[in-house]
Amino acid sequence: MRRAIAFGRDRASLAPYRDKLVHQRDGSVLRDIPALTRSLEDTFWRMQSECERGATPVPDLSNLDIYYEIGAELNAEPIEFIDARAYRALYLDRLAKWNEHSAIAPDRRFWPGDATAEAAPRFAAA
Repeated sequence: MRRAIAFGRDRASLAPYRDKLVHQRDGSVLRDIPALTRSLEDTFWRMQSECERGATPVPDLSNLDIYYEIGAELNAEPIEFIDARAYRALYLDRLAKWNEHSAIAPDRRFWPGDATAEAAPRFAAA
């Protein structure tokens, strides 16, 4: 914090850091546009090849609307300072309540068809 305040008071002291960033910028991987282009082209060729072989992956979109709705509701709630494990437990609880009201079809992601003890570890590991 003291350094930030000192830099704010003496802008000239930032010059060596700016110079270093300018010199390193052009060699950065983030600015290697030809390599990025090659990587994208390789990805597109691989996708085309997979498609021609019939190996195109098909995503499992079942229950996506439910997952989105629960996530949006949780996002709108004033929940602060909750860790990932507690959030997943809360999310699984909301799924179980939804399932009590209207059955959720099992899927391959994390809703096995019920909210029993076997479901929680699968969800927590996601």
